Amino acid sequence: MQTPRERTLTMGLLLAILVAGGGFVGYLVLWQPVEERDDTIAELRKGLEEGEERLRQIDKDMPRFKQQIQRSLPADVNMARREYEIKLNQLLRDSDFVATSIIIDPRPADTTNSPLLAKNKPIYSRLSFVVQVRGELVNLTDFLAGFHKMHLLHQVKKISMQQLATTKAGEKENQLDINLTIEALVLDVAEKRPTLLPSNVVSMRVLAEPDREYGAIAGRDLFNGPPPPPPPTREVRVEEKPEVDLTPFIRLTSITHEDMPPPEELNALMAVAGGGALFAPQRPAKSRADLFDFYNRYDFSLEQDSKGGSIVSGYYYIGEKKKQLDKGQFLAIGEEDAKNRMFFRVVNIDTTDLILQKLDTKGRRNALGVVGGGLAALQYQEPMYRWHVGDLLKDVTKVPPDEARRLAKLVKPVELPKFPQGGRVGR
Repeated sequence: MQTPRERTLTMGLLLAILVAGGGFVGYLVLWQPVEERDDTIAELRKGLEEGEERLRQIDKDMPRFKQQIQRSLPADVNMARREYEIKLNQLLRDSDFVATSIIIDPRPADTTNSPLLAKNKPIYSRLSFVVQVRGELVNLTDFLAGFHKMHLLHQVKKISMQQLATTKAGEKENQLDINLTIEALVLDVAEKRPTLLPSNVVSMRVLAEPDREYGAIAGRDLFNGPPPPPPPTREVRVEEKPEVDLTPFIRLTSITHEDMPPPEELNALMAVAGGGALFAPQRPAKSRADLFDFYNRYDFSLEQDSKGGSIVSGYYYIGEKKKQLDKGQFLAIGEEDAKNRMFFRVVNIDTTDLILQKLDTKGRRNALGVVGGGLAALQYQEPMYRWHVGDLLKDVTKVPPDEARRLAKLVKPVELPKFPQGGRVGR
């Protein structure tokens, strides 16, 4: 007979066995299929996201892929091999390698180890070229710089250099034997074009920014060391030619007048120049003074109207033909920007004398009276000179200040020139 306590323990054990068995059966029948379904859904979602990401990456890489198609050698493998060999030969010659040493060995197209798009359909064909050449390191640097500027799918796969132990007669020193292995690709989707290089070249971004000066590599020649320093430069002193004093070479050759006033008015006009009157009577309608520069073969014509306005014309000669230089209100003598450069203003042309005022070319005109608009009446602070007909410029005489002050009243106000000026005649 079981005691009540034993019966209670037996019932509890049976109940625990029933609960555990029911839970195990429920896990196998209900819970495990649900977990497997959730895992399957998660894996499908992950695969879908990876596929979408791959599509986005393909769209992003599509422009670059189109560029690579353009950079591929032409679809015709035989034509591509022939044209590429010609291009390599030209590039080697342009880099100043020894022309007789250039040997290019083109190899057959190779599709080994090329990824496959489908069965027996490789993505690309590889063209190999073995190049043997002789030259200096600077030639190799020039070649590589030009090689990488060609918009093609190619690369230098291998490079080796060896210094020549001896050189033949007539060969340069520092020669190297250079061996290159070059590979170029023809893509399965390459363009069927008749030329090696594409017509519409799409430039690729260069990783080296800013641009490098690859020619500097030759300055670090590991075979022959850096180039010798250039010879010291010798300072060459250029002796400046002394500037010619033109005053002994310029002569006042003639003075002429049109519509001269009567003698009594002319005497009164002369009195103004001599200090006997305050205002000038009627001038000639036009007065003209002619100068000749014997040193440069220049003619100068100075014309003055009845109101004191002046026009200066200059002429030069080609053979016997007379050509005009310029016109202006001021007489400019001497070379431009030279120390012998002089500027004059015509003050008066009387019967036998030309009155000129030498202008300050450095712009120091603080004493000049300026009227609105930049016009200035001629003042006597800058010296005036009397030049007699038939005399040279070196023989002029200075006009006394009192006379210069009165002569200034005879001249029409004009805009002052800016110095220095071009041309022989001031504007």
